[in-house]
Amino acid sequence: MALCAALAREGYGVSAHDPAGAMAARASLPDAVAIEEDPAAALAGAQVVVVTTPWPLYRRVPETLRTLDAGGVVLLDPWRMFTREEIGDAATLVPLGKAPDPGA
Repeated sequence: MALCAALAREGYGVSAHDPAGAMAARASLPDAVAIEEDPAAALAGAQVVVVTTPWPLYRRVPETLRTLDAGGVVLLDPWRMFTREEIGDAATLVPLGKAPDPGA
């Protein structure tokens, strides 16, 4: 929630999805943050996607991005849930938490 709030304060459009904490998020985040009931709604129109929890539900993010034809999206993956192979051209994958492989 802190990331959403900080981005909204800086003037960025922010959409979020959190099935476990949507009510708490709505209560604590600025109105500028759209809390979506459906992950696809949160991804629609995104330029940058950050997967902040490694829930199985979010394994469908690459498929959803392809369905939305969201070319040009940057996908930040701090949990290293995705591989470049499964992302393909759906997004530019930025895995965090480990130095990039110089041969990749």
